[in-house]
Amino acid sequence: MVVLYLSLILVFTILIKLPYLNVPLDADFGIYGYHGLFWLRDQRMPSRDTQENHPPGRWLLYAFLLKFFVVSKALFRSSAIFFILMTQIAVFIISVTFLPVSFAYLSTLLYGIIVSFPTFVWVQSNDEIEQSAFSALAIALICLSPVYGRWLLFLAGVMSFMALFFKQSAYINTFPPLLVTIAVINFSWSNYLIFGLGVCPV
Repeated sequence: MVVLYLSLILVFTILIKLPYLNVPLDADFGIYGYHGLFWLRDQRMPSRDTQENHPPGRWLLYAFLLKFFVVSKALFRSSAIFFILMTQIAVFIISVTFLPVSFAYLSTLLYGIIVSFPTFVWVQSNDEIEQSAFSALAIALICLSPVYGRWLLFLAGVMSFMALFFKQSAYINTFPPLLVTIAVINFSWSNYLIFGLGVCPV
């Protein structure tokens, strides 16, 4: 039943976001899209005066989308929805670890509704949506590690690196919650080491 109810929540999230698929793209889409496109063509930047201080995760994501899919507004919006769904799954795992399953369903549903408010439509073109997904997945993996093994702590480290790969602010709003979660779930210095090994080799 858990899979069924969670699937229904995810489908509901998709349905309420469908009207936004063809909303015109904002500046972030253009900037990152152009960087991805020029990488694909000849490894040059659009202009020698172009400067971008963000990590390359978003550029690589756009390069991947431009390479393998038909370019459209809906494509980029759909990629944002994908990361939102990943975040919802992580929210459910985190919630059910600490709260009754009914509250986990509620929190997962509310997340899908809140990020579907019109005021959040433009935010979906920003790096924060990918960073949030990888940050939440990292915490969810830590929550699952006591049951499925400490190797998930290593994978959580990889996910936290991916958050940093999309946004520098992951130093501030990703790593501290992860360290606290390890302390709450299963504190030991070896667990911190396993987590750190997941961050470093990537």
